[in-house]
Amino acid sequence: MVKLFCAIVGVLGKAFPVNIDAGQSVGDLKKKIKKDNPGKLKGIDANDLQVFAAKKGGAWLSSLSEDVKKLKNGEKTALIEALTKENQELREEGPLEDMLSGMGPPSFNQTHVLVVVPKVESKRPAAAEALASISKKFKPEPKILTELLPLSVTEGEYQLDKLSEKRANDSPMVPTPDLHQFWKEYGGFPECYFIRQEEVVFGVLVVRLLTEGKNRVVIVGSPGVGKSCFLMLMAFYLA
Repeated sequence: MVKLFCAIVGVLGKAFPVNIDAGQSVGDLKKKIKKDNPGKLKGIDANDLQVFAAKKGGAWLSSLSEDVKKLKNGEKTALIEALTKENQELREEGPLEDMLSGMGPPSFNQTHVLVVVPKVESKRPAAAEALASISKKFKPEPKILTELLPLSVTEGEYQLDKLSEKRANDSPMVPTPDLHQFWKEYGGFPECYFIRQEEVVFGVLVVRLLTEGKNRVVIVGSPGVGKSCFLMLMAFYLA
């Protein structure tokens, strides 16, 4: 039985001991590493782990060396990069005795095995998956206007040049039944449009700016004050 100190490459953390019989295989070592680290290796199959011998010049890496200190901080030095190249990987079916051959007996204050964990795609928690599934089931698919459709709108619904007159009425509302009927499945449009004094001013100003060649006008304001409705009416007026 030997005690091998293993370190996971690229992950912040201390080396951990694994007790295993020298007559076992590298594959057995992978399973032991996985079993002893259920938290760090959650969701990782033992067979997908890559293991490498942590030795240089016929000696195990000292835990006091700068390379190992940086390794425990999640850093990879040039030496660690060299030791974990693909052609240095220990074969699954190979005996541990091959790795130990010609080396001094594994001891304390040493690092013997470097472990490389494959990258895995993160998954949403089960609760989030369930919520997304329910939301998708009950959320209606939005309809998208993909082809030209005939639209007949009464002129009175978008006469911006007469907003001032309508605003002066006792009931400054513009009925918009045709626009409401057409757009009800594509985002919606109200059945009537309340004329604010701001719309009267904007109507005159925007038309003047556009006729003067200024093709970009930005209107900002609080939500729900009628900006989108005003944009729709302006589009029909200019058309």
